[in-house]
Amino acid sequence: MGNVPIGVHRRLSAVALFACYDFSILPIVHQLTSTTCEIDGRVLAFFGGTNYLSLSYHPAIIDAVKKGIDAGGLGLGASRKTTGTSPAIVALEEQVARFAQVEEAVVTGSGMAANIAVIEALAGIVSTWLIDERSHPTFQNFVPVGGARLVRYRHLDSNDFQRQLAKIPGGGLGVFTDGVFPLTAETPRIGRMLAELQGRDYTLVIDEAHSFGVLGPCGRGLVNEMGLQNVIVTATFGKALSCSGGLILGSREICGRIRDVSAAYAGSSALAPALCAGASAAIRLLEEDTRLLKRLRENTRLMRDHLRKLPLLGDDAVPIFCLGDDSGVDLEKIHNRCLEEGLYVPLIDAYPGMGQRKLLRWIVQADHTPEEISRLCAVINID
Repeated sequence: MGNVPIGVHRRLSAVALFACYDFSILPIVHQLTSTTCEIDGRVLAFFGGTNYLSLSYHPAIIDAVKKGIDAGGLGLGASRKTTGTSPAIVALEEQVARFAQVEEAVVTGSGMAANIAVIEALAGIVSTWLIDERSHPTFQNFVPVGGARLVRYRHLDSNDFQRQLAKIPGGGLGVFTDGVFPLTAETPRIGRMLAELQGRDYTLVIDEAHSFGVLGPCGRGLVNEMGLQNVIVTATFGKALSCSGGLILGSREICGRIRDVSAAYAGSSALAPALCAGASAAIRLLEEDTRLLKRLRENTRLMRDHLRKLPLLGDDAVPIFCLGDDSGVDLEKIHNRCLEEGLYVPLIDAYPGMGQRKLLRWIVQADHTPEEISRLCAVINID
């Protein structure tokens, strides 16, 4: 386990090794392929992470990044606002706006930077943010920086959303939720939220980090699938697309305001041209290779069918699978049993926004074979 101070750990069985392992120390995971990894010299089938479309080793993306490095090195290494911008990032913004069928897009260095930029851009416009209590930590932590009031409603609780909404005065309302909650695969009840918001002046922001590239036609996301208008979407190229960088999708007005007033945008180095090239190649693959999403969705259905008897959290269409510590299932036992059988299924402890809960959280990828899925499910399903 890399730097774990267990002198004889290479002679231990898989179960003994990981039973001794202190999970406050992060495991050292060496990715070998999109669906395999190496931990402490053992090659394991990999069911962790967020590489839903199995693009992390796709030759078209790797080739695009290599050519981008040859053509432009690692970029200007400076803020776009102070130094100028590369043609690669401008082209990517235009491409992703067309793909997502929105007026405009802003590319940032990360998904977190995208959320912070939106908070900053809406400072003075939004005076109160109403958010799900398990929303992404950027909104939990950075809303006060913008000077707005933060009101939380109970996780996915439409009745509490209504109660908290009724306490908020008429103007300056912002509403934020994740499109897919990243650990539990749950999706918000957006239709019910919009019904409650009728007659109110509000701004709706949805973080689609785990739905962009996964849900909707061609992987355009939840907002596109629902046909919603006048919504600000934040997302990332670093989940389903296996690349790097964040993005904001919305109107010309909001994108212009982000460029004008956001310190996260103005004060950060721009995404390197080579990384823009990789993200651009990933978007092209989504548009041109329908087999990617087809395989992912087939694998998602297959795994859910195999595990139908378990109290899994989440939406059936989402390729994330989760068992909570209140499920009545021995999570550590399953985790260790998977390791013994050469399968890496992460056991997550006290993730931000989840309190002290333990979760067994795994995914399925487009490139997982039916045999690999059946093998994992057979281990998880053992009583």
